[in-house]
Amino acid sequence: MDRLRVIVNNLSEKGGVYRNIALVIFTVFFVKILGFFKEVLIGNSFGMTEDLDVFFILILIPSFFSSVFLGAFKAVLIPNYIFAQKNDNTIFHNNLIVQTILLSLVLTIGLYFLSTPINTYLVRNYSEVFANQVFANQYLFLLCIPIWTFSSLLSGLLDIKKRFVISALYPIITSIVFIVLLFFYKPSIHILVYAFVLGSILELLFLLCFQPVKLVLSDVKFNDPDSIILYKQFLPKLIAGLIIGFNPIVDQLFTSQLTDGAISTLNYGNKLPAFAITILTIGIGNVLLPYFAHLKDTPKGEILILLKKKFKAIFIIGILCTFFLVVFGKDLIILFFQKGAFTQNHTEEVSLVLIMFSFQIPFYLLDITLVRLLTAFNFNVFNITSSSISVLVNVFCNYIFIEKYGVAGVALSTSIVVFLSFVTKYLYVLRKFKTDKPVFLK
Repeated sequence: MDRLRVIVNNLSEKGGVYRNIALVIFTVFFVKILGFFKEVLIGNSFGMTEDLDVFFILILIPSFFSSVFLGAFKAVLIPNYIFAQKNDNTIFHNNLIVQTILLSLVLTIGLYFLSTPINTYLVRNYSEVFANQVFANQYLFLLCIPIWTFSSLLSGLLDIKKRFVISALYPIITSIVFIVLLFFYKPSIHILVYAFVLGSILELLFLLCFQPVKLVLSDVKFNDPDSIILYKQFLPKLIAGLIIGFNPIVDQLFTSQLTDGAISTLNYGNKLPAFAITILTIGIGNVLLPYFAHLKDTPKGEILILLKKKFKAIFIIGILCTFFLVVFGKDLIILFFQKGAFTQNHTEEVSLVLIMFSFQIPFYLLDITLVRLLTAFNFNVFNITSSSISVLVNVFCNYIFIEKYGVAGVALSTSIVVFLSFVTKYLYVLRKFKTDKPVFLK
């Protein structure tokens, strides 16, 4: 009861960590609900047509660039910007803007040269008309790369200023643009492309309203010590993200060895747990990264005590979410999916997979908390080690469990991998912060 009372008090405290997490979670939930409505509207407008396939192929590579490269960029800029602020380093801000310009140029050039060969492979089994549509529109998405890069910068700066709601809210603009254009114009591939690009532009303008940027070229010095630290941290963070990205591929490869429909069962079983994880991860991760970065000069023992408090609250949230999905998951599958060709047998199979995936939620949230802590203190090299271990353990667990449990075994393997990833990072944090007792025993 004391712990619950503390959490309630924190939720009512303006600017408190728990209050900020709750606000971001509710904001992201609202954004995701509107995004879901957008997807339903697109599905109703296009069905399973070639136009929709063209669009999904077109956004595949740009979305990969955004999630991997820009995700790593935003993660390392936040703590290092805070460190530079503490050192009264005004040069770092100007360097960061120039670095954002250079990164956007490099990624745009990379996308330009990679688009044609990759899209050629992706459309190899489609008609010539289909392929021509992809090639005719692929370079329109080059405009999105510099826009997304600056949006990542501005979003990160807003997180530093604790304007988390604005940072979490801006993706809703693209969903609104899609909905408006599909209501007023005849559905076509061009409408999808224009909505995507226009939404990205409006998102950037929205962020600029709350976080304008100013560049003083005379204050740009690339040999600035704080900027050099940022350069060194970006690559390990990027590599760790690329490595951990292999886990879904490993799951798909093992699942593809099973009967027809196994991959679909895996994907449907992961939809609700992934939805919950996405919302909670953004809420917790976006708030805790700058929070941990501000603790840089705090005694290590005190940091572990604060981490323990966050662990308890986050673990409770994760357990409640897992309990909800285990109890009501089957009913939700019936409500959302059991229609037409999706039969009662499919519901039984998918619900078991959903339960196995749901076991990971509390440990995933604890794991992402430690990831943010390691990133905040620039211990990103270890994330490469932990990510590599996770992929190897995933291969081993999939091999062990898939024969006995089928698709559910793949989901169980994922939960075990997440748990072991958390334990690995936790032990590293204990060693790095040199405490005599585990945090849970304090």
